[in-house]
Amino acid sequence: QRKEALLLQSYSMIFLDIDGTLLDSRYQVSPATRGLLSSLTAQGVPVVLCSARPPVGLRLVEEQAGVHGPMICYSGALTLSPQGQVVDQAPLDSQRALAFQFFVRAEFPGVAVNAYQYENWLVEPDQLTLPWVLEEGRAVHSAPIPRPIDPSAPVHKLLCIGPPKDIAVLRKKAA
Repeated sequence: QRKEALLLQSYSMIFLDIDGTLLDSRYQVSPATRGLLSSLTAQGVPVVLCSARPPVGLRLVEEQAGVHGPMICYSGALTLSPQGQVVDQAPLDSQRALAFQFFVRAEFPGVAVNAYQYENWLVEPDQLTLPWVLEEGRAVHSAPIPRPIDPSAPVHKLLCIGPPKDIAVLRKKAA
């Protein structure tokens, strides 16, 4: 207990990755970790969750972990305050994102280009039932919106999912 108290006193802020760090192999926060986070929060140490996940995915983890603070989403492309306001963002250019999506659709019709704009996960309507899109929905506890990229809104993340062979070729062609 005393060693833990000394350890906690030396931190002014904690940044935590989610998958493979905060969450165990069953995507759960262990009771011991939750207790430690509770101690940090009680001492006024802000806990900042960081992930490639969208805000909705981080909120689920935040609830499970028992913390409430700023969130770094989409690998840093969107930072939100504890109240959900945009603190900072580094979006992709919407026109380039649309051009990339067009390229992938033409060259790799079995690959879904998922676009994330703020809270919205966008997938082309004809790709909603692709197995990898359904799996992504299960992983992030969300459902995609069946519509194209909105060129007037920032694009915070593009995620290409599909057969591994197609993704490997796409990575080489897109480089």
